[in-house]
Amino acid sequence: MQQQFRLKLGLAWLGLVLLYSLTLTQIHTFDAYSYATAVQAKPWRESFHPHHLLYGPLGEIVYGFSQVVGYQGMAFGPLQVLNVLAGASGVIIWWSLLYRLTKRTWLATIGSVLVGGAYAWWYYAVEVEVYTLAGLFLIMATGLLLRLVETPQNVKLWRWLGLAHSGAILFHQTNVLWLLPVLAVWLSANWQSTPWGQRWRAFIHYALVGLLVVGGSYALVMFGLSGFRSWQQIQQWLFEYANTGLWGATPSATSVGNLLSGWQHTIHGWLGGVVLLASLGLIGWRWRPMWRQSRALVLLATTWLVSYSLFFGWWEPDNIEFWIACLPPWALLITLALHTISLQRWPWWQPALSAALVGMALSNGWQIKANGDAANDQDRMIITELAQIGSSNDFYLVPNGLQALYAEYEFARPNSLPLSVSPGDWQHGCLEISAKIVDTTSSGYPVWLDQQAVAPSPILLERYGLEPQAVAECFAPFLHQAQPITLTHASYFKLDPIPQGAPDWHWQDWSLGWRENFIAGTTWVDAWQFVPEQDPHLLSPRITLDSAQWRKLEITMATSLPNQHGQLYWMAPGEGATEDHSVAWDVIGDGALHTYTLDLSQIPTWQGQIGMLRLDPVVAGAEQQTVTLQRLRLLP
Repeated sequence: MQQQFRLKLGLAWLGLVLLYSLTLTQIHTFDAYSYATAVQAKPWRESFHPHHLLYGPLGEIVYGFSQVVGYQGMAFGPLQVLNVLAGASGVIIWWSLLYRLTKRTWLATIGSVLVGGAYAWWYYAVEVEVYTLAGLFLIMATGLLLRLVETPQNVKLWRWLGLAHSGAILFHQTNVLWLLPVLAVWLSANWQSTPWGQRWRAFIHYALVGLLVVGGSYALVMFGLSGFRSWQQIQQWLFEYANTGLWGATPSATSVGNLLSGWQHTIHGWLGGVVLLASLGLIGWRWRPMWRQSRALVLLATTWLVSYSLFFGWWEPDNIEFWIACLPPWALLITLALHTISLQRWPWWQPALSAALVGMALSNGWQIKANGDAANDQDRMIITELAQIGSSNDFYLVPNGLQALYAEYEFARPNSLPLSVSPGDWQHGCLEISAKIVDTTSSGYPVWLDQQAVAPSPILLERYGLEPQAVAECFAPFLHQAQPITLTHASYFKLDPIPQGAPDWHWQDWSLGWRENFIAGTTWVDAWQFVPEQDPHLLSPRITLDSAQWRKLEITMATSLPNQHGQLYWMAPGEGATEDHSVAWDVIGDGALHTYTLDLSQIPTWQGQIGMLRLDPVVAGAEQQTVTLQRLRLLP
């Protein structure tokens, strides 16, 4: 009998593997694409991500093995197969746990369909992500915890629990939250007359294993492989993602709505809300008999759900990937509730509920298959068309990170940036984008600005934490020279290359390729006006000048700052600014425009090829006083 039982479970596992494999997505999320390309491109020592420490190196092992056996494609395929195996294994183990609890095949199957047939579990079982593997370890840890409810004196099981919980944490660090349901079971388990000293001993064994495995793994990566030697390095590595400010918000009606939306889509795209409300009604209706029959299990599931819901409801409530970890306790409560109902009075319940849940699960699978069809990949269509009319040296600003990854890895367009280039710090992001625009146009290549990136929708503004005015101000200097172009799948602003011509820059409505540093409050009124900070300076586009052909510098500028001097540096290609390769002049601080002419031919270091200029219009700003630049040119 036991052998037949295992055979049936094995066949069920193979069936799930086949079912999931038939729905492998061909359209990937940004995170999934990033993981896969990192596995392909990064050395293994750099593959450790602080939020899911083991996923990167495991991915490299899986991808390397697949290449050994003859696989020649990108890393997506092997990593998806890994998740398929993990997803199917998790469902079968979950079925076994529920069957051990209820001794009823039907209830175990219902509880397993609620997990394995949920949209989020199915989707991430056929995608490249960390959450299915973390979920598998949580299910294995739950199996150990269910045994410890009845036999908490078994110290060996507590050690195994520490190991399983460590696996869940190492595949996603937020699973440290699972300590709370462990504590709930430790407090409510059937200890009988076991002294508190032995109870603490059992818990300490669990905790020590966790600290050794998780703490040791992080210590090895931080101090051994990465060579961190300061708290600042450790802090930046651990919390860089969390400190962007894009996640975690004050609870509000919006966050509650997002939480409900996240749960709905975790279960089913359009039926999820109905199923969630029905399940809550069932759990509420059968709460008392559930509590009487299975108090420790109800406490386990409730603590699990509440702790994760509070955290993710604050962190990112509408993201279904985080709610995967809540599917097992939700399904456990439903299973326990159904276990308290006698079906003799309502014989139609079992087939009706079974048909409804299986239908919902298959509907999810069909939707995942349809949504994942490569023919529906709008982002790839956009980049395919753009790559056909642009060159590898052009700069492309795109609205999302996935398009930037497509451009770099599938179309050899590495000079691409997404609107989200610097999450949580638009000032830095604007500077990086502006520098790319200036460098590209001054190097003789065009720039393509997706209009959705230049004028982001409210959804993009909220997702990336951007203010519409700040975005508009960043792009305003460039749009005066831009040409609108509409393609089949997207519309762009195109900036043509800046012709070098004579070294004569007459600023009227944009920077003409000069890059600003330590200045603020830029305005354009037939000149370039700004508020200088400490050490304000501007860098010219890359140029190619023979100094022998140019003898004089002429600059027209104004400032109300007293006791200031300006300075111009010249640099050979590939070199930096030095004092001996510069010329300075006293600046009149009366607020009026003045033209200064300096003889460069009398300076011994004015010789050879010039690759870039640096202009320091004043030494430093004070009290919001401005500098105005109208023109800078070199004369023969």
